[in-house]
Amino acid sequence: MKYYIAADGGGSKLFAVLYDENFNIISSAKCGGTNNLFRPAEEIEDDVNALVEALIPDDVKIIEGFDHSIVGDVMPILRALEKKVIIRSSVMRNEGESALLSSCYEYGIVAQAGTGSDAYLFQPDGRTSVGGWGQYFGDEGSGYDIGNMTIRAAIYAYDGRGPQTVIKDTLMREWGLSNMWEIFPVKVRKTRDVRKLIASAAPICGAAAALGDEVAIGIFRNAAESMAHQVKIAIKKYGDSWVGPIVMSGGAWKSSRYFKEFFREIILRDYPDAEIITPLFEPVVGSIVLRHKEHIPLCELRETLKIKFKELLLR
Repeated sequence: MKYYIAADGGGSKLFAVLYDENFNIISSAKCGGTNNLFRPAEEIEDDVNALVEALIPDDVKIIEGFDHSIVGDVMPILRALEKKVIIRSSVMRNEGESALLSSCYEYGIVAQAGTGSDAYLFQPDGRTSVGGWGQYFGDEGSGYDIGNMTIRAAIYAYDGRGPQTVIKDTLMREWGLSNMWEIFPVKVRKTRDVRKLIASAAPICGAAAALGDEVAIGIFRNAAESMAHQVKIAIKKYGDSWVGPIVMSGGAWKSSRYFKEFFREIILRDYPDAEIITPLFEPVVGSIVLRHKEHIPLCELRETLKIKFKELLLR
């Protein structure tokens, strides 16, 4: 029996799946984010070692293929894997390409809004990307960006510098703060990954938006405009036309229906025929599709994975 591993890692988490040649899932495991720009290397090393122990049973000795789209240093997980198994091949997959293939499309556009953000365009005769500059110089429309705007809205409401908003009381309640100044000793100083902490405020904004809070809704409109702008620039860089859907990929899209609705509205204003979708599967499945699509027709592979990987279906 041949065994394979697919992994997807970014600012918030690393998720890996072990499966066999018949597409049966043997196990899966998850740990913290892999981007060593934002987490200490020793912490990542400990996490991936624990992940590998949980992922690989003792009777599995050889991994035929390790396919991954990991943001950050892949060496910690490779070292952890090689302590336990022989890896016959290891292939780094492009994050955007994996996201597109997780919907079983070869060509199209990916509006990636996870902890960070960027836009990718893949076509039969070329590819391009926009964004991906990280929290210091970019990440507009990302979970980090939404979280940052959310926390700032709460601070401004607390100070009286901005409009009152449900966000303030919701954030204080969810984070256990008796006043906003406690955000530093209670939350910031107790985390080693401040970027992830800030991104975790995005669902708080989503909860406020669901109550009709205008400040929260405005934050999602701002984020949608940022993501749409990246996508439009990618389209124009390619030549203003493309084939395939626009895929809204990444955890930030789950924060609020307003984010997706505003994004659709802005894109369709300029490109009324655009097909805008959410991914079919979790992004990790894109690496699986990339591994096997040369030997199995894409339509057949999609139907097989819908049955075998049904717990990773998103729609």
